[in-house]
Amino acid sequence: GATFLGMTAVGWVSYVIVCVFQVALFIRGIDWITKFLNWAGPLVYLVMIALMLMIWYQAGPSLLSELGSIFRGTGEYAAGPVAAFIAVVGTMVAYFA
Repeated sequence: GATFLGMTAVGWVSYVIVCVFQVALFIRGIDWITKFLNWAGPLVYLVMIALMLMIWYQAGPSLLSELGSIFRGTGEYAAGPVAAFIAVVGTMVAYFA
């Protein structure tokens, strides 16, 4: 669809909602931010667990048995385990950078 400054209408609406939410948090003060953070942390974990369960449901019951074989290196690409490890480490470094 059409974009403005590289973002679609949905992107702009999302951006404005987040900006308004952040300004509202800032205006309410540090005490309200502390209360918000006390709820936000556990809610993030609940959402992560819910998403994990949805992925598990979509993938089927064989997902857990396959988790141990991700880094086994039995595929066609010989450097598969090394590439997967570098991808994981790169993601962690990018997250904390």
